[in-house]
Amino acid sequence: EGPSGQANREASWQVQEARFSKVLADKEERLADDASTRRAVREERAFAAASKRVLSEARAKFGKNPPRYEARDEDSDTSSGQPVLHYLADDPVVRRARALCSASAQVVAQLEEQNQWLRSKAGAMARAPSASRAPPKPAPLPAEDEALIARARELLLDYKPAEQQRRPPVPRSASVGRAPLSSNASNNNSPKGGLSALQRAGQQCADVSVEISQMGRRR
Repeated sequence: EGPSGQANREASWQVQEARFSKVLADKEERLADDASTRRAVREERAFAAASKRVLSEARAKFGKNPPRYEARDEDSDTSSGQPVLHYLADDPVVRRARALCSASAQVVAQLEEQNQWLRSKAGAMARAPSASRAPPKPAPLPAEDEALIARARELLLDYKPAEQQRRPPVPRSASVGRAPLSSNASNNNSPKGGLSALQRAGQQCADVSVEISQMGRRR
């Protein structure tokens, strides 16, 4: 009995404790398996009962001996047509199908009306003469553009070359016998003052056009 005996006791105690913990773990695992098995059995029984109930209802509804039905006279004619079953009339699926069919019929009718109206309108437009269409009127110019154009016209009307102002009047007999000079010759023989006046008129017209273009860019 000394230290060796105490070591043996501790070793045996550890072995027993490990065995006991293993037994407890096995028991807990077995209990969990039993609980899952019982739960699966209950679910299977409930599913079987529900399936049996659904089958019995289907047999009672669509089997050899269906429940009695009463005829509904919707068109005030009891002798014509097949009677409608109450369970079909009260079925929500049948009601939704009827509502969908009625809505589809309304949509088709509206589309047919729109198609006829579009066809009639297209035929009327094709038969209308093309000459009856009036050309579009030009957009009115702004007041500033009109003022600039009027100013340019006044400058062009008031301009007279210096050559015409200085040239003496030619007699009728002399003018008849003399051939008219070309524009190039008149330009080459024109004095220096006439060229400067022509350049001034051209410069004024260029200024007016620049002002008009600048106003158009600002807009």
